[in-house]
Amino acid sequence: SLAVSAQGHLYAWGAAKSGQLGNGIDATHDDDDGDDDDEGAAPVRLPTRVEGLSGVVMVAAGAWHSIVLTDAGAVYTFGRGSSGQLCLGDEIPRSRPTRVDSFPASLGVPVEVAAGRLTTFVRFAHGAVLAAGSNLKGELGCGGLAGWDDGEVRSGAFIGRQLPHSARPHCRLTPVAVAWPRVGE
Repeated sequence: SLAVSAQGHLYAWGAAKSGQLGNGIDATHDDDDGDDDDEGAAPVRLPTRVEGLSGVVMVAAGAWHSIVLTDAGAVYTFGRGSSGQLCLGDEIPRSRPTRVDSFPASLGVPVEVAAGRLTTFVRFAHGAVLAAGSNLKGELGCGGLAGWDDGEVRSGAFIGRQLPHSARPHCRLTPVAVAWPRVGE
């Protein structure tokens, strides 16, 4: 669970096995079996401030990862990265907030973040929405199960790339453009 105080501080509590609380609890236990056990990491039972972040204006929690947006338009992610949902170009879990610097400046500043079970979505000032993470059942909304090729532009938005050696070919490790709304709609 995540909450933002009136002063812009982030507080987190709950399951901690994948680093999704941003409190430095070891994020190396990153299985993909879908269960919610907290093997090796005791849950945090009270809201605890996440250090190193200020000016937080929006947060979103996936099943095992978290996304933070600050008033300066910075996006931070942490937790399980097994499907690329941290938007950092790899599948490595992070137990502390890590800034995402891969967004094209042409999209403007990020203005909204959202999360699914193993997905991350970021909406930008110029209207584009980028998504990263699992696309096993088309949940990224990018027009196919694997998305488009690296660097291709559709509707003015950058398309992310899939790492060639990913163990999960249906995942996006960097953001891909969401194909909605379609041009002209």
